[in-house]
Amino acid sequence: MDAREGSEGFHMGLALKISRSQENNGPLVSSYIPKDDTASTDCGLITTTSRKLDREQQAEHFLEVTVTDGGSSPKQSTIWVVVQVLDENDNKLQFPEKVYQIKLPERDQKKRGEPIYRAFAFDRDEGPNAEISYSIVDRNDDGEFFIDPKTVMVSSRKQFTAGSYDILTIKAVDNGRPQKSSTARLHIEWIKKPSPSPVPLTFDEPFYNFTVMESDRVTEIVGVVSVQPANTPLWFDIVGGKHAREMFYILQTACGQNCSTEGGNFDRSFDAEKGVGTIIITKPLDAEQRSFYNMSVEVTDGTNIAVTQGLQRACSCANCKDEQVALQNSWSR
Repeated sequence: MDAREGSEGFHMGLALKISRSQENNGPLVSSYIPKDDTASTDCGLITTTSRKLDREQQAEHFLEVTVTDGGSSPKQSTIWVVVQVLDENDNKLQFPEKVYQIKLPERDQKKRGEPIYRAFAFDRDEGPNAEISYSIVDRNDDGEFFIDPKTVMVSSRKQFTAGSYDILTIKAVDNGRPQKSSTARLHIEWIKKPSPSPVPLTFDEPFYNFTVMESDRVTEIVGVVSVQPANTPLWFDIVGGKHAREMFYILQTACGQNCSTEGGNFDRSFDAEKGVGTIIITKPLDAEQRSFYNMSVEVTDGTNIAVTQGLQRACSCANCKDEQVALQNSWSR
């Protein structure tokens, strides 16, 4: 049985009396008329009360319906009714940051056309209401920058010299009715390519193993990778694994050290903030569709390159932590 989010006095189905209600992850409550739903003993319809339904707070409601006749020895029958709340486009898009500041090494003719950055937004709605498209809406009159409307990858065919600075406004629009939108600013500082370093780069671990719940929200942290030495600017990228190239990405920040990237791959579900090596979620996960993601993470200081392997596990079960421990033990054998 379906009920639309935000509805009041909405008729949902046939009933005579609600004898018990079961909230998600909560106990059964006897002799209780729930706050969200009521049953009419006259017309036998379950309706919502003045309290609006909110799918983001609770997507399902469980009601035990009792039907009683009017005989001298009343007889009754009960049944559980599951009410699923349909989504309304009632959540505004959000960027994790309103202003993104990144530092990238200067680009010559050979680097023209390579990806620059990806700034993604997230939406608490679901289905078509959560489908997002992107565009550059300001300070791009000459058309030097491009953005993929789905993967949010910004690129350019322009040559960039050290000392130049670009500011773009990225707009995200959902597919709901009415549509909702949000914007973020992207500041790009182009710096001189670092001098070659005689010290090789080394990841602290040859293999990283992370677990994430499929219910975790976009922008939540998955794990961290670390590199030594850390006294020079570093640029990370995900370079290996077919599904990793489709489902993961690495973010950038600008902090002077270990905090920006030279580019990335398209359409991924995870991002790692550059320099600090923090992997965060960028798209909703579905453990039933895919529960394991193998990836190769590359880091460079402009001269030296180091690579490590990573395994992301998307888990939907309550005992996910126990399974993660077992998985780590299997890799250590």
